[in-house]
Amino acid sequence: MLTYAASLLLASMALGSPVAVHATEAPLASQSVQQNKVTIKGNVKDHLGEPIIGASVMVKGNTKAGTITDLDGNFQLSVPSDAVITISYMGYKTQTLSVAGKTSINVVLAEDNEVLDEVVVVGFGTQKKVNLTGSVAVADKKLIESRPVNNAVSALQGVVPGLNINTSGLGGTLDAEKSINIRGTGTIGNSSGSPLILIDGMEGDLNALNPWDIESISVLKDAAAASIYGSRAPFGVVLVTTKSGSAGRVSVNYNNSFRWKTPLNLPKSMNSVEFISYNNDAYGNSQMKQIDGKYVPGNGRWNDQILENAKAYLAGTLIDPRTGAFNPYYTELTDASGWWDGNNAWANVDWLDELYKDYTPAQEHNLSVSGGSDKVNYYFSANYLDEDGTLKYGTENMKRYTVTGKFSAKLAEWAKLDFSSRFVRSDYDRPTTLGSGFFDNLMRRAYPTRPLYDGNGLKQYDSNYAWLLEDGGRTGVIKDYLSNQIKATFTPVKDWNIIAELNFRTENYWTHTESFYLESTHSDGVQKHKGGLSPAYSSVQEESTSGLYLNPNIYTNYSFTLDEKHNFAATAGFQAEVYQTKNVLANRGDLALDDKPVLDLTTSTDVSRITLGGALQKWRTAGFFGRINYDYDGRYLLEANLRYDGSSRFRKGSRWVWTPSFSAG
Repeated sequence: MLTYAASLLLASMALGSPVAVHATEAPLASQSVQQNKVTIKGNVKDHLGEPIIGASVMVKGNTKAGTITDLDGNFQLSVPSDAVITISYMGYKTQTLSVAGKTSINVVLAEDNEVLDEVVVVGFGTQKKVNLTGSVAVADKKLIESRPVNNAVSALQGVVPGLNINTSGLGGTLDAEKSINIRGTGTIGNSSGSPLILIDGMEGDLNALNPWDIESISVLKDAAAASIYGSRAPFGVVLVTTKSGSAGRVSVNYNNSFRWKTPLNLPKSMNSVEFISYNNDAYGNSQMKQIDGKYVPGNGRWNDQILENAKAYLAGTLIDPRTGAFNPYYTELTDASGWWDGNNAWANVDWLDELYKDYTPAQEHNLSVSGGSDKVNYYFSANYLDEDGTLKYGTENMKRYTVTGKFSAKLAEWAKLDFSSRFVRSDYDRPTTLGSGFFDNLMRRAYPTRPLYDGNGLKQYDSNYAWLLEDGGRTGVIKDYLSNQIKATFTPVKDWNIIAELNFRTENYWTHTESFYLESTHSDGVQKHKGGLSPAYSSVQEESTSGLYLNPNIYTNYSFTLDEKHNFAATAGFQAEVYQTKNVLANRGDLALDDKPVLDLTTSTDVSRITLGGALQKWRTAGFFGRINYDYDGRYLLEANLRYDGSSRFRKGSRWVWTPSFSAG
């Protein structure tokens, strides 16, 4: 049992105090307990004889009895005479020792080579984790595979310190891609602060990658680690290494995931009576008038009769004058000033509850085959993802198909050839009106008094989002990516590699958008309304974009050791990029047949209802780079990087820039 004072000391120890702490016996402890305790003193050093500061010394089986070593590696601890203690420190193997018959212990911790010798992917090469001087964080395949998510970006959420992940665009839609930034906002204005994403050394989209294909992810978080990529990486670099085949028996793996999604933390709407009362008070206070020297609130937006109708409607006692009985559709709406307006109605609709399902399904299937020999190995995978959105009106669906093939052959002792190909298709389909207006207006501003149906029980098309989602047309987006990578590695002498790469990717995007103008008029002396999409005509739009990305690289690296203590490594090379996209768009109004929404079946001759357009964009970059690493006896580390970059995005005479970096550890 520890005294209160000793408990406070242990709390301070947990906060990083280097002072050695020992537990004292409680004043009321029995004499027999005191006789069974011994005070152990000791010292902890590393394999080089240097004291280890802050090593943890704990009694096995008792998490409350322990201490840490001081600035000289010393510790002192009162423990039971038959206790077993464990001594641990990050990067070293944990030692377990019995204290029976001992009063002092000297411990030398051995390095944990599995951690220190772990190879980390860095720019144009690899390094042991123990030799890193830049800020590099790593996530491996075990961590990624343990999370049943629909893309690799989501699997990194909360895993890498300083890696911030946000949902961009519309947020709640299935095609809302996640954006990444490292260590917070890195720029001002509307500029992008996203890191450079490289998949096996080639720029790519992490959102479109099959998570099951990933071997590891390295995040280069500071200038010292990322500067070898120059002006393309001012906001850091994310390096993704995908799985490859290995020598051995053929390995076949299949896994699947069936999951259900549900909306979280949806706010509960006020009922119509509460909403009218609160808003009448707020609006009246905003229209304050001075009468006879006193300030008096103005009128509310809903008059007293509508408030009484709302109360009766909520209670189920409101009489429809047409039938002489209660009618759930009798919620008059006239002269609406905007789609969100409901000043003249008394319905009671919880719009979030009305528009969203409680649960929606998703499924994912993954198959991989790998194997090979010492000379040739291969890896093949196929992935299928199918998930539905949470909308109750107008379905939303996303499908993703991914096929990957990798092949590696050792042509000679000094030559190796690698080839990989990856095809990704995403097929997304949604209601056309599921845009920013839906989330911005409906999610925040829809009045619960606004009815879902008109007084006759027919669909209320007066800019009612439920029916616009269901009947206002569909938008489909198909994206195809085909990435190919060829890599030749030559090793003329030991520890000298020459690497030549050619990365190329083709992209094709196709978007089909149909917008149906919805109009209805019902007049029976009680209610009349007319509304729909704006502009007031149906239309079809087709858009096609194709892109080509070329990225040749050639670089070399060499490492050597002098006198068994001076270790050197050098990398130098050249990199170029070419990217161009072509785009064509056509839009025409006045559909002849709503069930056949194609351009050839539109009839408009009004130039205001016809749009034709096209664009061509192209940019190029080139860069020369180099890196030198030095370490003395595995303890003192130096690294220097230098890059000379040019970009077609700047005018002649201002296209080239130097980006050096230096780090030590």
